[in-house]
Amino acid sequence: MLLFASQTDKYIGCMELKGNTFMFAEVKVVLNARDPRIVEGPATGKIIAYLTEPPRKNKANIQLIKLLKEHYGMDREIRLVKGANSRKKIVEIV
Repeated sequence: MLLFASQTDKYIGCMELKGNTFMFAEVKVVLNARDPRIVEGPATGKIIAYLTEPPRKNKANIQLIKLLKEHYGMDREIRLVKGANSRKKIVEIV
């Protein structure tokens, strides 16, 4: 069963399959930042990631996943589902 959250939630969708819950989040990436950080829009709950790593050899994507894990204090797996070469990405939290 696929459930979509409202626009004010931090994630764009949630799916339950055989007792496991998967969450999908849309992240906007800003490159060449001074310091790496995650910012959530106060009204919309959109996630914006400021990254310092260059978008070469997958370095920015790796930094994004590490930053999301640190920011939300997760030991769950985070995968990049869509947008490997784009500034708008969709990540899956397993």
